[in-house]
Amino acid sequence: AISQYERAPQLYIGLPTRLTVINGSFKTDTMFMSSRDLVNWNRYSDVYVDPGPNWEYGDCYPSVGFVETATGDSDVPTELSFYMKEKSGRPILYRYSLRLDGFVSENGSNGQTLFTKPVVMSGDSLSVNYKTGEGGSMTVTVADGEGNSITSEPMTGNSTDAKVSFGDGDLSAFEGKTVTVSFTLNNAELYSFLLDK
Repeated sequence: AISQYERAPQLYIGLPTRLTVINGSFKTDTMFMSSRDLVNWNRYSDVYVDPGPNWEYGDCYPSVGFVETATGDSDVPTELSFYMKEKSGRPILYRYSLRLDGFVSENGSNGQTLFTKPVVMSGDSLSVNYKTGEGGSMTVTVADGEGNSITSEPMTGNSTDAKVSFGDGDLSAFEGKTVTVSFTLNNAELYSFLLDK
């Protein structure tokens, strides 16, 4: 099932069902893939939905699309839900949930740094969807090709929409310039980020 992601219309999400033969038995599970043009796809080979111990043929057939549902958690108030059919005999529809915009994440434990491709800066605000573990933190740096950069204070917590504070630095100074954004992760997970006005 492929659907346009409502929160980021330039992104298409697919949850294909995969057929596997194990010891002569047919099994089905679900993978994850994404595209920006419906032609070129980034498909992850890992199982996206674990069918569990009673795995059988006919499990893991997802419905189309995702809906936002409440979590009851004030730090992360909404999540994404999707529905999936299991059992080939008497089908049962189950609801699965994941973090808002949390289809995949990049994890770092010892100061690993992720770099974006060079992008033209348009906006004066940067927000992140991230989570840190115990004692963990994340810092964000924006740098141009002329040796100018600003770095955030270490960020801790769990938020799907945290505004990055650069202290005395000002993102608007990079307006119209080609920059890279880097994220240094210490026991932290980064799900997504947004440059905005």
